[in-house]
Amino acid sequence: MRKVILSIFFLFLIPFGFSQSNMDSLVFWSARLMDKKLSDQVKENENKKFIELLTDELSDPSSFENSFAELKAVSIQTSPDKSFRVFTWFTLLKTGYKSHGLVQSNVKKIKDPVVTYLQDQGEDLRSAQYKTLNAKSWFGSLYYDMIPFKIKGKKYYAVLGFNPGNGISHKKVVDIIQIMSNGQPRFGAAVFEKDKKMATRIILEYDSRAKVSLRYNEELKMIVFDHLVPSRPELENQYDKYIPDLSYDGFAFESKAWIYKPDVPAVNTSEEQGSQGTRLVIDGVNDQNTLEKKISGEDEKKKEN
Repeated sequence: MRKVILSIFFLFLIPFGFSQSNMDSLVFWSARLMDKKLSDQVKENENKKFIELLTDELSDPSSFENSFAELKAVSIQTSPDKSFRVFTWFTLLKTGYKSHGLVQSNVKKIKDPVVTYLQDQGEDLRSAQYKTLNAKSWFGSLYYDMIPFKIKGKKYYAVLGFNPGNGISHKKVVDIIQIMSNGQPRFGAAVFEKDKKMATRIILEYDSRAKVSLRYNEELKMIVFDHLVPSRPELENQYDKYIPDLSYDGFAFESKAWIYKPDVPAVNTSEEQGSQGTRLVIDGVNDQNTLEKKISGEDEKKKEN
């Protein structure tokens, strides 16, 4: 009888142990992906292991119960109906930052979760604003907020993202996610109207030394962002030289589209909070040191003290 009891005990203990071991490995690898002291080759190898292991974990139906809160280097955005999650993170290479992502979808017709790796293709800034993309042609960024909306009964999700790029210029992005019937994500939709033109996503490129805000304002029910201008008139269209001019623009959702609104009144709201709590990368974060503090949890330790 005692042997039977011990067998049952170890039957439950072993899977738990393996799960914790996997989480420890994920935490270890993810924390090293932006370490300046490590070579690009080491980070690329460990990122590959990280992707493979996290994909395996997310393929388990029970993983939806796991918040993966231990992964400080990963931003996780969950749809309000819990039908999918987006995991995004960076690797820091000698050539600059590279974005990575996984989408975990829960589709009724499919037994296990659908897990899709997002391949950052670094789309051209101008053309990307008018393209619909998929997982193999993703306009990479780290998502820090998600806003659900519907058009003619169809569910869409606007996501706000940050891409440090090569360090010369940064980008803030408003993209659109749809989850198709097969669980695959689609990015971009012609729902942004400005000057009688429709765009599939909004991309703000600016001088890396500037601090640019992009957030959803609950009070105004608008996506609000800094109005960008060239730092000097002769630098028109050189977006890596654009800076805020202390005014704000926005997009307000009106029935079938997000409509551009110039000269939005400035409203004081906390940029530390998104729709799902404290952001991994807040508005205005543009430098390596701040990203490292967020990822290491140093900011949280200071708050506790």
